[in-house]
Amino acid sequence: MIKSIHQYVTEEVCPRIVDILTGSEFILSVLLSAAIAIWGDKVLFGSVKMEQISTALLTYSAIALGFCIAGLTLVLTLPNSEFTKKLSESKLDPQVNNGRDAYSDLLFVLSWAAICHWLIIVVVILAIVFNGFDTKIFDAGPSVYRRVGVGITAFVSLYGLFQFLIVLITLSQVGRVYIAEIKKKGKPKK
Repeated sequence: MIKSIHQYVTEEVCPRIVDILTGSEFILSVLLSAAIAIWGDKVLFGSVKMEQISTALLTYSAIALGFCIAGLTLVLTLPNSEFTKKLSESKLDPQVNNGRDAYSDLLFVLSWAAICHWLIIVVVILAIVFNGFDTKIFDAGPSVYRRVGVGITAFVSLYGLFQFLIVLITLSQVGRVYIAEIKKKGKPKK
């Protein structure tokens, strides 16, 4: 497992790390999670229990993780080999993508989103273990550690949510390109 994680990080994540850290989804997740950690008990989450938030997050993450894995499986088994070849040979903007092809970027989007949702599940389970299932997210006197924990959980959850939106948009874009390919093949040559 460690060797596989190392390979994924070095070959897939590291070449994209600048894009990940400067992406609007990352920055927005940092800002919103910081706001939740600092002011969440006063604005939104003062009386919310771990039970409520963890049930919602675990349910959502399990569904989204399954969707991402299904999307990854679908993309890996595309029935049209010509379309797959076209994606793997198409180089995107070399200055933005370091010369990567569209197919590897598509696989990364799906696998990265799946990993993000797996991480949400892990973080929520750890939050339940350390805080209990029946406690309020912000207890009567929220400590700095509790706020940091809430901030981390909020960040991972928000980032995963934004990644899922990116997956949906990406699959829609792939579908649009695929439909254009089908229409192009259906036209008689003159």
